[in-house]
Amino acid sequence: MTGTPLFAAKRMQFNLDLKPTNKIPLFSHLPTALFPMFWLAESVDLDGYLLKKVQTVFLMLHAVDIIQYLMIVIGCGCVTISMYFRLKNRKSVTITPSTGSKKSAPPKPIDEMDVSYLSIAGILGDRPQKKAVASEVMSGHEFDKY
Repeated sequence: MTGTPLFAAKRMQFNLDLKPTNKIPLFSHLPTALFPMFWLAESVDLDGYLLKKVQTVFLMLHAVDIIQYLMIVIGCGCVTISMYFRLKNRKSVTITPSTGSKKSAPPKPIDEMDVSYLSIAGILGDRPQKKAVASEVMSGHEFDKY
């Protein structure tokens, strides 16, 4: 599941090597064999809180792998859609309509406005400034008038 050891065990068996011997008459007819003397077994099992933590970490890693490829697919889809709309609309021009009403009064010339209170104190906020109104469309020759 994870590649992390969740269970480990160590088992050992100690044996006695038996051989026939002529020094003891009872052992003269024994076969050559191993006689088990005792057995040791140790084990550890990862459970409870640590098991949940390991499973959560590997679940998150798996989710990140899936999300990574999902983001690549979504990005390719967005690029494809934007290229489609770019190629579809490359010869069309969109002109935004004017939002100003045609019944508005013409703007006052700057020399008729009361701009005498423009000063450092007015900029710093002691007195509110009036904004100068300029025409919306300039032909480029407005500076020649003054």
